[in-house]
Amino acid sequence: MTKPHVLSRIALATITAATLTGAVATSASAAPASDLTAEQQATIKALNTPAKVQRQAESSGASVTPAATYGARLSLYRGSVLMWARDTMTWYYTGSSMVSSYLGQEAGYIFPNVSQAKGTARYYASSWTHAQVGRYTIGAGVLTPWGAATVYAQDYSTDWHVYGNGAGNGRWNN
Repeated sequence: MTKPHVLSRIALATITAATLTGAVATSASAAPASDLTAEQQATIKALNTPAKVQRQAESSGASVTPAATYGARLSLYRGSVLMWARDTMTWYYTGSSMVSSYLGQEAGYIFPNVSQAKGTARYYASSWTHAQVGRYTIGAGVLTPWGAATVYAQDYSTDWHVYGNGAGNGRWNN
């Protein structure tokens, strides 16, 4: 013979399993409340109550809300249809700190003009500010029997500063 408390645990497990599969709405409402124990009725009520989830830091027990991350992008362009250079700074921030930043380069030309992207470098990074530089060589060339020869070349650079509140600025140097 099965003990009464074992039956109540089986019934409770059945109601819990039915709730998790979405079937409790019909099975629990079809059964009269008098057929269910107080424990079973409390379980149904608890399962139909929306859960309140709160993250907590493991060490201090204080509540932690994940910070939203935002993105921003700025571009600097120099040149014309015959010769151009473009820096594009993309950065991600939370409003109070920097998450990451990336400086991309594009360069193009139609001969005899010359425009070459020479690379980027991050020269400062903190939790609030990132600073990067992009380098270019812009000039003109001539065609010779031995190939193209550069007649004039000038080095240019861009300087970028972006911040954890979303602000940013860039400028051409030279």
